[in-house]
Amino acid sequence: MGHVGTSVVFTRSGILVVAVIIASGFLGFLDDYISIRNARNLGLNKRGKFVGQLLIAAVFAVLSIDWVHTSTNLSFTRFSLPGWNLTSIGWIVLAILVIISSSNAVNLTDGLDGLAAGSGTFWLRRVGDHRLLAIPSLLDLPLARRAGPRTGRVGLVGACLGFLWWNAAPARIIMGDTGSLAIGTGLGALCLLMNLDLLLPVIGDSSSPKRRR
Repeated sequence: MGHVGTSVVFTRSGILVVAVIIASGFLGFLDDYISIRNARNLGLNKRGKFVGQLLIAAVFAVLSIDWVHTSTNLSFTRFSLPGWNLTSIGWIVLAILVIISSSNAVNLTDGLDGLAAGSGTFWLRRVGDHRLLAIPSLLDLPLARRAGPRTGRVGLVGACLGFLWWNAAPARIIMGDTGSLAIGTGLGALCLLMNLDLLLPVIGDSSSPKRRR
């Protein structure tokens, strides 16, 4: 909220990224709250959590098309490569799959002290490494005065690094679904809105810890 009241312009894509992160974080909070209230490691049932993720992903996908007017081209590092137009329906389906998959992937990664937050920091850094290859969502605004998806990425990186101070082994606090779902959803949303659709698996694989043989 540090940009509120300043001349910095919030882009629609930036607002949407923040909104979907908050929505997924709230879904994770419900799961964690139910687990704590019932004093057992069972929060929302699988169907309830999936329905919540599906609803969040669907709303994000529709708003990306109708409100943000994002490109519907399948992209690797920019909307023109490979440049296959998925149409609005196809892109919405892709976006739903990406959001649900990325949020669950980070959720499953959150099993060891500092693993999800540490991996999330590297994943989000990889997204930043390719920022110059992605096409800005609003070219008519000066980059320094625009609070868009990149601002959300920096915020997530800062949150992960700050959390690592307390979550590094031996952990004093844990992330839970509140953090893991928010990070995963944010990562997927950033890649979709920054035209890095096909780069997401590469980002995840290149920054994930590898098992030694």
